[in-house]
Amino acid sequence: MKVLGIIVLVLALLWLLPLGGRIRYDHSGLCAWLKVWFVPIQLLPAKKKPRKADKEAKKPKKAAGKQPEPEPTDKKGGPLDTVQAALPLLRPALQGVKKRLTIRRLDLRVTWAAADPADAAVGYGRAQAALGALWALVDQNFKVKKSSLGCQVDFDQTSPSVYADAVLTLRLGQLLTLALPLLVRFVSNSSRLKRERAEKIRKEA
Repeated sequence: MKVLGIIVLVLALLWLLPLGGRIRYDHSGLCAWLKVWFVPIQLLPAKKKPRKADKEAKKPKKAAGKQPEPEPTDKKGGPLDTVQAALPLLRPALQGVKKRLTIRRLDLRVTWAAADPADAAVGYGRAQAALGALWALVDQNFKVKKSSLGCQVDFDQTSPSVYADAVLTLRLGQLLTLALPLLVRFVSNSSRLKRERAEKIRKEA
């Protein structure tokens, strides 16, 4: 009985273990790190296992999983349509952790593509609307301590984009409650969008 009590206590402590996290969405896709005792562990994208020949050719590295959090140099965003399509799927998943997660720092920027200068004003308005929708989702579900929001028009881009970078404070139990449903929804939604884009390209060819 005493052993069972100890096991339950240990599991409870692990469930309440304070962690740090970071999520970034940019042109390379969704990236996520978990920080345990100041050690960043890369969760997304999954690291590819090097081939045996590559292992022998390279110098010994740090332990697997302990990867630094690379800082973006240009803050180029990823496709806006991917995020917009995911919003209806994200809201139900966030209900379980509403206002219990803290975002220490958030950088959120929407860039609208406008090849014609005459479309810049309209595009800026749409960028503002997209930014407002994204911020509403964040503000309704998280406690945000520091944020930097912005929108702009880029005459060189071919499609609208969004850049998001958030540093989180959470517990292990909150991470599992939030991450697992979000991961399933994001992967499913991304796969569907890729199929739709491939079908569109095939039809236009």
